Amino acid sequence: MAEGNSLRVLTGHVGSVKALAVSPDGRQFVSGGRGGSVRVWELERGVCLRTLVGGKGGVGAVVVTPDGRWVIASDLDPQYPVRRGAEDGVRIWELESGQWLRTLLNNDVESMAVTPDGRRLFTGSNFGSITEWELETGRRLKNRGRFKWGVAALAVSPDGRYLFASDNNEVHMWSLETGSKIPASIGFSRRWVDFDVYNTPVILSLAVSPDGRRLIMGTRFEADKGILGVFDLETKQLSEIASDQNWVLAVAATPDGRHFISGGQDGSVRLWELETGTCLHTFTGHTSGVASLAVTPDGRYLISGSGDKTIRVWDLTIL
Repeated sequence: MAEGNSLRVLTGHVGSVKALAVSPDGRQFVSGGRGGSVRVWELERGVCLRTLVGGKGGVGAVVVTPDGRWVIASDLDPQYPVRRGAEDGVRIWELESGQWLRTLLNNDVESMAVTPDGRRLFTGSNFGSITEWELETGRRLKNRGRFKWGVAALAVSPDGRYLFASDNNEVHMWSLETGSKIPASIGFSRRWVDFDVYNTPVILSLAVSPDGRRLIMGTRFEADKGILGVFDLETKQLSEIASDQNWVLAVAATPDGRHFISGGQDGSVRLWELETGTCLHTFTGHTSGVASLAVTPDGRYLISGSGDKTIRVWDLTIL
């Protein structure tokens, strides 16, 4: 069924669809919701193939490994921030069979990223910690410091050289070749409303352009404003783009490197030209904030997940 200008509307989650990931072949995608379930979908027909059981508190993030073998989903602590210290898990399943493989013990994980070679997983928690894992064995390799704020977003550059992590109103960067943290952080010059006012970090989402040159950031500014930040990693220049979407909850880059997409608290999804920062199209239909975005590897389809408990599939080829 299609509504608004979306190709398809999918239902089944009992809470906000906070996380999305597409398989490398583009045939399937995975969604994670606040109700704790992880669903595997066939993209072409919009059919739910299987439901994987997650934690009681909901799913913070999902990824599909680059080889398409595994689905990884993180649990959120259902009582956070009232009670800290519960052992939540990062659960790993086989994508094709749905068979559970293992659970990595990691508290209240809000964000995840996998290296392009599929060997390492990074998890970011609401407690401000970043943990590095060896995926094949499930072995914890190291902790990359602890920050004051929760790690709302993680991203690895497409060439596997850098790790990016949000920390309230700045982004920290590591070299994955040397393992060392790069001293300078990426931040914004404007004054932000303090974290404690909304109990929400300023930088809410991250994406890296396919050429690895630009870091895209979705943010919140004041009660009902958000901006997009595009940081050029070569020139070290930051461009700020007014999104007019309230808070920018999710961002994604298109595979051709020409565009990026933002999901807003107002329920809108917008397509932007990366080079100029021009908004080219607005997708409407969601009735609540758009918390997650994913683009298929061929660039044909955009998938969005929302607080209205639905997933929408959009055809990018008609634009």
